[in-house]
Amino acid sequence: MSRPNWLGRLFGRTDPLEITTDPGFTPPEPVVLEAAGNTDVGKARERNEDAFLCDAAAGLFLVCDGMGGHAAGDRASGLAVEELAAHLSADRLDATSPADLAGLLAEALQRANDAILALAAADRALWGTGSTAVIAVFDGVRLHLSNIGDSRGYLIRGGRTRVQTRDHSVAAGLVEAGQLKPEALRDHPMRNQLTAALGTEGRVNPAYTSLALLPGDRIVLCSDGLWDMVEDADIVALVAAHDDPAAAVAALIEAANAAGGTDNITAVVLAARRAEDMGNCELPIAHAQLPIETDTEDTDPGLMLTAPQSPLKERLERVGAR
Repeated sequence: MSRPNWLGRLFGRTDPLEITTDPGFTPPEPVVLEAAGNTDVGKARERNEDAFLCDAAAGLFLVCDGMGGHAAGDRASGLAVEELAAHLSADRLDATSPADLAGLLAEALQRANDAILALAAADRALWGTGSTAVIAVFDGVRLHLSNIGDSRGYLIRGGRTRVQTRDHSVAAGLVEAGQLKPEALRDHPMRNQLTAALGTEGRVNPAYTSLALLPGDRIVLCSDGLWDMVEDADIVALVAAHDDPAAAVAALIEAANAAGGTDNITAVVLAARRAEDMGNCELPIAHAQLPIETDTEDTDPGLMLTAPQSPLKERLERVGAR
C-alpha cells in the first residue's frame, strides 16, 4: 500500500461520517458467528505490516494494514488494533445501543488515529507511518462495519458478493465521480494510492454501514494483499468451498500467494450459523492469531475463544501473538 497522496483528495469525497443502513429488517431467526483469521507475510515483503483481531466472544473483528516502511508499518497497525480493541471493550459495546454504534466506531478510529500521530511525533524516524482499518461489530442481529483506507469488508450471500466498505483511494474516488468504470478499478495504477488512513490527518472521516445477518451469510474482512491478488468471484468460490472459516481463511491466503503474494495478506472470515446448528456452544467461536510483536516465536493459531470477555492484555494474550 502507498501512503496517502493528498492530491488524491481532489478525486475522492471527504464528507463526514456516512451512515448507510438497510431498513429495519428483522431476520427470521437469530444467528451466531463462527470466525477465523490469519495473516501471512506474502512472497515479496520482508516484514508483515498487517494486524488483526478476531474476538467472537465480544463480537469484535479488526483488520489493519500498516504503512511507513521498515519497523514503522507494523507498529502502526499493531497500535491501531490495540487502541481499537481498548476503546471497543465488551463492556462498552454491551452498554451502547445499536443506534449509537456508528458514533462509537468513529470515536475508536479517532482514538487510534491520535495514537499513531503521537507515535510519529515522538520519533522522527516514524514520520509518515499510518494504517488502514476495517472494523466489524456484531450486536446479535446486525453487523456494523466501519473503515478507513482500502481494507475491505465483503458480504457473501447466496453465491454472490458485494463490498460493504468503501475504498479511500484515488482510483475509488474516480469511480465515485463517474470518471472510471468499476470494473477498471482493479487494474488502475492508483488503486492502492490512499486518500485517507489512520495517522495521516488530525481528523478521520470513516465510512459506516450496517446489515442484518442471515443464516448462511459469510463476511470476509481483508487487507488489500488479498483483494488485489484474488478476484471477487474467486473469493466467493473459495469461501463457498470451505464451510469451516479457518479452512476458508487458509484457502484465501494460499490463493493470494499463488497469484504472486506481492503484499502482506490478512483475512478474517465470519460464518453466520443458526443457533441450533452450534449445538451446546453458548458463545461464538473464533480461531485467531494476533500478529503483535513478541520475543517468542511459539504461537497457537488455532486458539479458541470461548470464555467471557477479559481485559485487553488478557484478550491479546489469549488470541496468541506472531
